[in-house]
Amino acid sequence: MLRFSACVLSPLCLCLVAANGGCVSAQEIAPPAIAQVAAAPTREVPNEPALRAKLSDSAINELSGLAASRRYPGLLWGHNDSGDLARIFAINEKGETVATVNFGGLEARDWEDITFAGQYLYIAEMGDNFAVNENIRVTRLREPDLNSDKLNQEITLKPQQWEEMTLNYPDGARDAEALAATPDGRLLIVSKNKKGSNFYTLKRPFSAGQVATLEKIFDNVQIGETGWLTKLVTGGDLSPDGRELTLVTYAQIIQFDLTTPYNFASLQLGSPRKRDLPLLKQCESVCYSADGLSLWVSSEGKKAPLWEIPVAGGREQVAGN
Repeated sequence: MLRFSACVLSPLCLCLVAANGGCVSAQEIAPPAIAQVAAAPTREVPNEPALRAKLSDSAINELSGLAASRRYPGLLWGHNDSGDLARIFAINEKGETVATVNFGGLEARDWEDITFAGQYLYIAEMGDNFAVNENIRVTRLREPDLNSDKLNQEITLKPQQWEEMTLNYPDGARDAEALAATPDGRLLIVSKNKKGSNFYTLKRPFSAGQVATLEKIFDNVQIGETGWLTKLVTGGDLSPDGRELTLVTYAQIIQFDLTTPYNFASLQLGSPRKRDLPLLKQCESVCYSADGLSLWVSSEGKKAPLWEIPVAGGREQVAGN
């Protein structure tokens, strides 16, 4: 987590190039067997970034992750950055809080991203500004029961309603804020470092209660050339069809393709599509809509704006994640 005051960002240029050292152990990972059926658009998608709302809940003051609900159409899940309770918020497209979901008995040190894949929400406790924590923790749960038409519900989960897995880096502690997942429970974590980001995967599916070491598949990827605002990765998500990864920095949206769906080792890092973000105080949250046709982004700070942005090129999505 990094805090700074709001500023106006001029158009920025970004270049994404792998370092000469190449990648470390970029073993191909077989994608899950998932039927891919063309998904017909069922809603109006904006042609350009659209400000949909401002978050009305004063408790959401450091939004650091977003994930689109699959069980409740039109709802987004989000959480605060470090210093908050172990809780997530169900937010509608008007910026209203439908429910606050508390994890009874769980502590949150520094939750940095949330994503949805398969039938689960995944939350990663991986913020580590000073690179001192020996491991990271990923919490997984199914979307809890709630009334999507009622506001300000308070829900407390019992420990048996979530699962945890501990992950270690193969090359020592570091800070990270971007998480993505596949429907079969494999994970991608992208580190946050202005000198270059590392891409790590959990090759095997999430396994509750287990400890595993991540594999580094891309080393020292250089993100941005016009200042540190373009270099620090602050959030990420995988498209529902597994064919595109989106990352955000403090200044830009970066989207690049996977040649094999859900196979993180097939990421095409050399040819990303990039766009400047709308004016945001501090963007640390991004997710695909449930149908994959748009992106949702927001910011830290009270009454943060909630933006919907069309996927670059209007790429057709297929069912999956």
